[in-house]
Amino acid sequence: MIDEEHGHRRAAARGGVLTTAPWTRAPFLLLRRPSVFLAIVGAAAILAIAAASGVLFLSTLGTASLRAQAASACPEYTLPTVRAAVSGPEVATTTAVGRQAFRASGLPSPLVSDDGSAQIQDTQVHLFAKPGALAQVHRLTPDTGAPGAWFPDVFAAKIGAHVGDVVPTTTGRSIMVAGIYQDMAPNPYAVGQVPRYFCSWNRQIVATVASDQAIAATPIDAKQGPFLITDPATVAAASDPDVLVSWNAPLSHRTLSLTGFDRGQRAAAVAAARISSRTQLKADVSDQLAVTSTIAHRTRNGVAGSIVPIDVAGILVALMLVGGAGVFWATHRAREVRLLVARGAGPVQLGVKAALETLIPALLGLTGGYVTALAIVRSVGPSSVLEPGAPAQSLLLALAAIVVGLVLVGVIGGLSGRDKIISSARGRLRFVPWELGLLAIAIWLGLVIRSGSGVTVDHTIVKVSPLAFIFPIVGSTSVLLLVGRLVSWLLPMIGRLARRRGVAGYFALRRLAGSRTVVVGLILGTALPCCLFTYGSTVTDGVSHEVTAKYQTNLGAEHVLSVYGIHDRVVDPKNDGTVVKVYQAEPQLKDGTDAYVLGVDPNTFARFAFTSAHQAAQVSRLDAVPAGDKIPAILVNSSSGADASSVSILTTTLPLNIIGRDAVFPGLRNGSRPMIVVNAAALVGVDSNADRLNQWWTSDNRFDAALALIHRDGYSVLTEITSDVVIGTTGLLPVTWIFGYLRALAVLIGVVAVAGLVFALAARTRRRTVSYVMGRRMGLRPLTHLRSLLIELALVVGFGWLAGSGVGAGAFALIYRALDVYPALPPPMAFVLPAATLAVTALVTAAVVVFAAVATHTLAERANPAEILRLE
Repeated sequence: MIDEEHGHRRAAARGGVLTTAPWTRAPFLLLRRPSVFLAIVGAAAILAIAAASGVLFLSTLGTASLRAQAASACPEYTLPTVRAAVSGPEVATTTAVGRQAFRASGLPSPLVSDDGSAQIQDTQVHLFAKPGALAQVHRLTPDTGAPGAWFPDVFAAKIGAHVGDVVPTTTGRSIMVAGIYQDMAPNPYAVGQVPRYFCSWNRQIVATVASDQAIAATPIDAKQGPFLITDPATVAAASDPDVLVSWNAPLSHRTLSLTGFDRGQRAAAVAAARISSRTQLKADVSDQLAVTSTIAHRTRNGVAGSIVPIDVAGILVALMLVGGAGVFWATHRAREVRLLVARGAGPVQLGVKAALETLIPALLGLTGGYVTALAIVRSVGPSSVLEPGAPAQSLLLALAAIVVGLVLVGVIGGLSGRDKIISSARGRLRFVPWELGLLAIAIWLGLVIRSGSGVTVDHTIVKVSPLAFIFPIVGSTSVLLLVGRLVSWLLPMIGRLARRRGVAGYFALRRLAGSRTVVVGLILGTALPCCLFTYGSTVTDGVSHEVTAKYQTNLGAEHVLSVYGIHDRVVDPKNDGTVVKVYQAEPQLKDGTDAYVLGVDPNTFARFAFTSAHQAAQVSRLDAVPAGDKIPAILVNSSSGADASSVSILTTTLPLNIIGRDAVFPGLRNGSRPMIVVNAAALVGVDSNADRLNQWWTSDNRFDAALALIHRDGYSVLTEITSDVVIGTTGLLPVTWIFGYLRALAVLIGVVAVAGLVFALAARTRRRTVSYVMGRRMGLRPLTHLRSLLIELALVVGFGWLAGSGVGAGAFALIYRALDVYPALPPPMAFVLPAATLAVTALVTAAVVVFAAVATHTLAERANPAEILRLE
């Protein structure tokens, strides 16, 4: 023993205390304490996830936006594209040059389309060639593989062309009729059925109802005409003017990032320069991908400001868990710490020892957390494709966070030589409610949000102010800290009530009263994730509900078709829809207020329109009345002082009997005007010079039948209004992404809270087990002990869930009006409580309580009394 002491002193003299055995062996000592080892690994893994996920998440946003736009745009709009106008004899040579230029620029072999035109008799026709085009249409004649062009049946019938005929153009060239297909847009007064494959050439296929002047001023490449599907050789031989040759690089939206598409656009510019230099033609790069890319970059940059505060909050919370793991280490290493302190080790040496002991598990946690962050972002993020460089950057951030975590553990290790690792301040400062400062900042942030707007729309991209995320984090933290202070003050009173609550209640309340710091920590640890999860879900559900309500209110039904030819004829929709008459230009209320009138069929309207039960009941009361009598009407979106005793439509005045008032109603597309809803039969005698729209409202499942019925009865469809027209959905995607990330942070904090609960119970295992063993000797039953644990944890964790959920919902209630995505469209933003989220968090909280109570009771039951009662 004396020799060992002298050896220790000699080693200390040669290289300092840190070169002696307690420090040189430190990196491997935790292998003997698996519970502490795993605690450090878990805490470090969560810290690495929190640090790495932000950069990884941001790197997916641009690609996700690009992919979302590609899903709704024409296929060619989101691909690097080069176009050139080429004379017929040079088409084949120029096409080959373009293919070589694309490959030489690092792009894949392009898809080529040829778009030409010719005049047959008095009709300008389009000649189109692209691989796979013929497979997209309904062929009415067999495909013999003969060269030539496939004619649409309407045009073929007009000129009397049949398969095998040779049709001359006005310039003396000829086109062989290789086949006939069903016209994709046979009637200018009908909705065209154009496959997405031809989306970029939709204007050439579908006629528009326009004036002769407007049609004459339309360029040939955008003017509707018979669309002849053929091969490149026929396009080159038969086209009168130049042929527009387009090269599209077939890049994959599933595997390529936004950076890859930007690189592809630059490569396309190089390819265009090569084509121009070799052919002496002007080859241009299409700017459609550049526009799409700009929107994607704006989406990513707009979301970045909102992600940063969420990410910082996640890192801070994860550092709290690392600190808890450090305290857990100090609790289990207390004997050696006291021995080293007795031998003269100071705080620096103890801190280094703590950091060295936790180094290996921290590095393991870093590796596991980083890999987990990659897997999580790729599986549940907006896109599975990461930007180049993002994985390396996120790894560096995770490594930096782990270094900070080791420093924090070292600080806790240095303080572990004191009598108490965690001690409460005994001065007057502990009575100062410093949380009120945070609360004041949160109130100021809330006022700033309410005075302005928490949501803005920039170039169709919906941006949420970062304050909308900083506010709930700061506000909920301050409120919950005040709740914790209040609980701390009330705990002694709870202890005095213990005697009146039976044996199980007595033990539960006495443990709560004697564990002030642990109780407050568990309440806050439970409340914060519940708060953020509730807030994120409330905002997401609120925005979704708002957009749905606006869509339903403005659109009116799933499909709204403007129908030509109805006029005052009696129409029987035959269960395939409801006919609605709309006057939106001339109507005025009696006091001169501009309005618009909606005429509905009470028998069918509620079946197809987006009506509530209350609105359906109102519509059922819209009876037809004799001419001159007051017409039952529903007044919508009107101020209380408006005089709606009558409505005038040009020379016609209709007396009204207002039977109901609503803020919103299906078909309300102008939030600045009131709307009058009446029985359509009351509008039969309205001035015929009034501008009236006749609409057919129907549902998704009756849409095809409704179209067939409309065409069978001789009516024509002018336009179709869908949700894509009323509200663009691409710009709203970033909102769901941001709040989805906020909910992911809440889940992470929930994991931290559960880990904190484990640490708290594990740190007090010895005291609880001694108490249980002594209680068993005095007749305490196991079931009573289990009940006491359930009561104790249910009070603490349950109160944390209640406080957190209430604060999260309250934070949204304070600012929800400022989160209106489209304030100009009715109805306004509404407060929607996320019942599903509350139920899920309540079930998870209950499961955690039961599991923790059963686990603690089981450990106490299995403990050896002789081992437990052998005091140090």
